Amino acid sequence: MAGPLILVEAQPRSVSDGAPQTVRLAGGGGALPYHYAGAHWRAGIEALPTIIASLDYEEEISGGGVAQAMTLSFAPNGHAAVDDLSRHFWPDAAITVRIGPEGALPPIVASGKVLEMASAEGKMSIALADPAADIKKPLLTDRYAGTGGLEGPAAWDGILKRRVWGRVWNLQAEPIDPANNVYALADPLRPLQAINAVRDRGAPAAALTELAWQGTAAATLAALQGASAPAGGGVVCPSIACLKWWTQPSGDLHADVQGEIGAGYVETTAQIAERLVQALGGPAFAAGTVAAAAALRPAPIGWVAKDESTTVAAMLDDLMASNSLLWLLDPTGAIIIRPWAWGASAASAVSQDVIRQRMIRPVATRRLGYRRNESRMARGDLVAIVLASEVAYLDGTPISDLQPAEAGATSGAPSGTNVGDISADDVSSTIADGGGVAENQVNTAAIVDNAVTESNFALLDLFGASVGTDDDNVWRNFAYAGVALATTFTRPEGATDTTAVFLVTVVGARTGGDNDRVSLRMRRGDGTILLPSEHSYLLFEGGGNTAYTVPFFDAAPLDGTNSYTVQTKNVVGHPVWERGIVIPVRLSK
Repeated sequence: MAGPLILVEAQPRSVSDGAPQTVRLAGGGGALPYHYAGAHWRAGIEALPTIIASLDYEEEISGGGVAQAMTLSFAPNGHAAVDDLSRHFWPDAAITVRIGPEGALPPIVASGKVLEMASAEGKMSIALADPAADIKKPLLTDRYAGTGGLEGPAAWDGILKRRVWGRVWNLQAEPIDPANNVYALADPLRPLQAINAVRDRGAPAAALTELAWQGTAAATLAALQGASAPAGGGVVCPSIACLKWWTQPSGDLHADVQGEIGAGYVETTAQIAERLVQALGGPAFAAGTVAAAAALRPAPIGWVAKDESTTVAAMLDDLMASNSLLWLLDPTGAIIIRPWAWGASAASAVSQDVIRQRMIRPVATRRLGYRRNESRMARGDLVAIVLASEVAYLDGTPISDLQPAEAGATSGAPSGTNVGDISADDVSSTIADGGGVAENQVNTAAIVDNAVTESNFALLDLFGASVGTDDDNVWRNFAYAGVALATTFTRPEGATDTTAVFLVTVVGARTGGDNDRVSLRMRRGDGTILLPSEHSYLLFEGGGNTAYTVPFFDAAPLDGTNSYTVQTKNVVGHPVWERGIVIPVRLSK
């Protein structure tokens, strides 16, 4: 029985003028002449080509599996044919390999380019290049010029312009115009679909406004530079992939974005893969494969291209693996996408050599992680958050235990139940329906001098700012952007023996080097100084934020409104501050 027919057609170039020369080689079969498609084919292909392919699995799902090498051997009767063909220039020549039964032109099993040709002893060996070679190239080529404006500051000269596709989370913004607090998220000349959220050290923007396209990228940047950002927030401008923050950020800015619009915004794995290959000018995708894969894996995903070493093939591997998909090339060189699935075999092969290198552990579950966090942040990179449960009195009692009761907490209390030191019956008879004191229920002699007062909780975020400099030993208001941490209360006229009690909490971190020591006090509006009842100084050491809660007492507040401002003095070094809180605990006779 004759073997399968093998037909090879290649286009090497003539060394004299570089013109393509059509070469047709044949082998196998034997029952019929090598005359197909109206042309004669030279006999001499020794055997079926050797194909080396790989499907990598390193305890993770692989996103790509393609033929990596194919070699053909041509050994005609006599040296003349080999000598004639060896004179051509073979590298990068287009080549097509067909294999099938005799009698009709066989189907294509491989097409691509020649990697190299070698001849010796009347035999010629033709090695085909990896079919995926055209996409095993880096994508990014555009760089900032460092000339200002859309080309970035001088320090950006030669830096690659980042590109973004699909839904991307927590992407770090870079200062393209630091003087105006303008930050770029990607190449400013490639509009984004949207900038959905912006965070400063993990704290979300208080408000965001959007600046529309102004006709040109340069005009849009100029408008953004002059725009007024809302306090605590920013102005986003997706048409140039930039944003403006309201002030100098306390740390790194990050944003959630929807990537490049291009020919139309896309955010599925298959669609983003197609855009990556198109951006490189690589091979086409097989008809219908992108739509089918997008319907099979419709979840939004994103991709950020940011270096000059990652090839598009490697990008496709990562994209596909995160959605349990696989990409490969069909015999015509077009890209097809398939899902990882377990079912009936689609094909079989006979192994020539099998080596077991190691055993792979079974797993019960696998996290795919397709919603990639582009900037994983350490605890020290985040804005400090002080919860009520983290603030306590010196005896260890959490202040949350003493906060006002929730609405309705004592509703329906049975007869004899105490509300504090007063029985529910007395409370019910003393308080009128709808609030207020019931008629004839209060003995005016029992009213304490300071029963009526106004006190204010105060909080100030400093976003990692400093107050003063190293070892300056100068008392300064604990303030940020001109706003000091301060509170007030009103003492009724004629009150006697009144004491005001405050809890002051400050949160800060050492700036590096030696430990930092800071003194803390409160200054009343008339200049009277309140010293802390605990802590001669506050010590900041080690990494991360440290919180101190310090009580202050004013034994003789003035009649009317009193103001109190928190002040600090840098004794050794100077910490950076995250937050300050003043809690008026009580006013007592």
